[in-house]
Amino acid sequence: MTETRQLTKPATALLVGGIVLALFDLFGLIVAFSNRMESMYSSTGMSDGAIMLLSALGKLNGIVGLLLSGVVIAGSFAMMKQTSYGLSKAGGICAIIGGVLAGLLGWLFVLPFGIWAVVTLRKPEARRLFDRSTAGNFSTP
Repeated sequence: MTETRQLTKPATALLVGGIVLALFDLFGLIVAFSNRMESMYSSTGMSDGAIMLLSALGKLNGIVGLLLSGVVIAGSFAMMKQTSYGLSKAGGICAIIGGVLAGLLGWLFVLPFGIWAVVTLRKPEARRLFDRSTAGNFSTP
């Protein structure tokens, strides 16, 4: 396996995980903003305050999840192109966080890809690939 391909597979998996996370959170936001949650919980006898709190938490979770998935997708592209080691690592860490927040779907389809990306990026060979690709990119003002 060539050195460049060492990052391609986890970067592609990270991209898939970011897309899955984004779709999951987008669906959650649509449900949260459609007021279906309020009508669903109103028949359970819960207080209006508790229903409003659950609705707000659902919206907040969706927004945070979309932000995390954006970082995951950007990090996967940075990892594929070997342009930013920091953004690539942030993408992997955000995939881990987003995978945990997304529940079972995240545990199955996002969390393993985030762990794989972070473990791959911790290898010295991976760090050297990023150093080599940015070595000649400095410009003088």
